[in-house]
Amino acid sequence: MSRKPLIYELSEGSATKALEALVPAGLSLSQQAAIDLSRCYLDSFDWRLFRAGLVLELQEEPTGRRLVLRELGRGAVLGAQGVDRAPGFAWDLPGGAVGARIRGPLDVRALLPLATMPETLQRFALLDAEGKTRLRFEVQRPRGTQGPVRVQVLPVRGYDGALKSVLRTLAHRPDLSAAREDPLFSAAALAGRVPGDYTGKPSVSVDADERADATGKAILLDLWEIAERNEDGVRLDLDSEFLHDYRVSVRRSRSFLSQVKGVFPEAQLNRFKRELAWLQEITGPSRDMDVYLLAFDGFKAELPEDSRGDLDPFRGFLQRRKAREHEAMARAMASARYAQLKRAWREFLAAPVPACCALPNAERPVGEVAAQRIRRVHSRALKEGRAIRATSPPEDLHELRKTCKKLRYLMEFFRGAFDADAVGGLIKDLKRLQDNLGTYQDLHVQELSLSGFIAAMQAEDELAPATRAAMERLVGIIRDRQGQVREAFAERFKAFDSDEVRAHFAAVFPQPAARNRHS
Repeated sequence: MSRKPLIYELSEGSATKALEALVPAGLSLSQQAAIDLSRCYLDSFDWRLFRAGLVLELQEEPTGRRLVLRELGRGAVLGAQGVDRAPGFAWDLPGGAVGARIRGPLDVRALLPLATMPETLQRFALLDAEGKTRLRFEVQRPRGTQGPVRVQVLPVRGYDGALKSVLRTLAHRPDLSAAREDPLFSAAALAGRVPGDYTGKPSVSVDADERADATGKAILLDLWEIAERNEDGVRLDLDSEFLHDYRVSVRRSRSFLSQVKGVFPEAQLNRFKRELAWLQEITGPSRDMDVYLLAFDGFKAELPEDSRGDLDPFRGFLQRRKAREHEAMARAMASARYAQLKRAWREFLAAPVPACCALPNAERPVGEVAAQRIRRVHSRALKEGRAIRATSPPEDLHELRKTCKKLRYLMEFFRGAFDADAVGGLIKDLKRLQDNLGTYQDLHVQELSLSGFIAAMQAEDELAPATRAAMERLVGIIRDRQGQVREAFAERFKAFDSDEVRAHFAAVFPQPAARNRHS
């Protein structure tokens, strides 16, 4: 099958005449009456389908609604199916090509209507002498707005010859040229969006020679804008990732304030540290319930098939608790305290830094400040890891995990001030250790939490004997897995503490000259 583009733009003249000029010998062109159509582009808030090279359209016309999945840019249709309404999640779709292709990229994210384009649509077909359709075309004219007239070529399975003939002819047509960009971009522009315009990671460009206080404010402002962009999704509980990204952004901000010292006035920071910690407190319980609900199917899969259904009452318990925790979180986010925090934090971050500042690190080049702090946190991680023995309590591994997270955040914040590729390699080295520590901590917390849930359900008289047995069996499975992960820690840490990785850290984040050193 040809990989040539299948979406073209008409520069001038009649679309019908342009298509008639494409008709190969022995075929004829049939056309239908024009109809009004609304083309709604669905994707996750963070554009996961777009990033996977996919475009999902909900097409609404007089005869009904259908979902069409196609390749970004080229326009090849990968699947289509009729629907009564837009699906909320990939798993809402019944079996078929559309659901199968989007399930992986979307994962747990909701499908949202990110852009809509009203159009007048006219369909054409190339017919052979027997009246069989060899190829289809759609002529798409924007309705009520400016934009190019597009012609989309729709292959018919089993008739590659007609497609190849038309595409060869198209290559020589001055009035039809391959679309400069996917129609998604035009629709997104009408909605004030740019496909791919959201990422949950800091995106500030860092210059190693810039002042540390100015760069710090830019990074923190970027983090806060990420949090604010997720706020509506958090309040409405559109999907679990809104709250996840919100909390990660707040957590990164707290880490920055605690790790990058001597840059901002301590009196101001103490207030914001308290308020950001409060944000973590009010959002934590709801996120905890999200985590357990997301893990629920995995919990069931751990049990023998004949007892998996016994765990279902636990899901109901989690859902009810999630509703209560979300309601409490929404009330806190609607409070005067939250509004005041938002206003004060943004004002502080948007205010210019003073021309002269007596704080020890404020006017220093951010590259020096960052390298110094990264070296110190790296040394702390090595010290904590080397002290861990087989008999060390879980809390020791948790402390190392927190230190590693701080180290990773620092490297991500200031990556642009150093050799970005080298920093990326070190982050990968660190992540292998973090994965082990994170899995161990998750299992440790799950073991404790499940025991607590058993007690809570018992107290609320919601715990049938079979459900209790299933949950206790799950606790045992988690405890066993926790031990396996703990055994793997020593090798993971040894790899991170290797001569090679330590030398790499020293090369990427070198000691400054003696005259630049600060305590």
